[in-house]
Amino acid sequence: MQMCLAHAMGRRVFIGAPLAVILLLVGLSMFAAKGRAPALAFSFSHYQRESNYTLAVVEMRNTGSKAASYWGSAVDSPFYSLMIESDGRWRESGMGWCGLGAREVLLHSGEATKIRVLVTENKACKVGVRFRARTLRDLLPKVVIRRLPAKWQYNPPTHVAWSEPIRPETMR
Repeated sequence: MQMCLAHAMGRRVFIGAPLAVILLLVGLSMFAAKGRAPALAFSFSHYQRESNYTLAVVEMRNTGSKAASYWGSAVDSPFYSLMIESDGRWRESGMGWCGLGAREVLLHSGEATKIRVLVTENKACKVGVRFRARTLRDLLPKVVIRRLPAKWQYNPPTHVAWSEPIRPETMR
């Protein structure tokens, strides 16, 4: 009887392991299926004057079908890059925000947020936010990620979405 039970348990493990692997592979392929990736779109709202500086208020919307992941201190405070137009050419003006309270933030598909961008010069500017699509790796606990082979610990590719030029004549 005991031998019969051990044989039955052995068969279940033998059948269960390949079945679990097959189900895992099917699940991973469904999760990684190529859909529309996240896409950030910007639209200028207005300028906001503070006592010593001017802010451009810009709406950032995820027009893609997957969540966009970016660094910032909150959904409405992404780390952004600014480009200023000078003599018909665009030059980088640096990155906004200092990094205090930095974390990865998600903007889900269809969601929008208003961001406030510090405008340092009275010239046309563009706002850019570096983002990436979420992956299966993002769902794993950090303790598991650290135990993965090095090639699986990489960060997926990122993209920068830029706004259309924000013209200074709209500043009042």
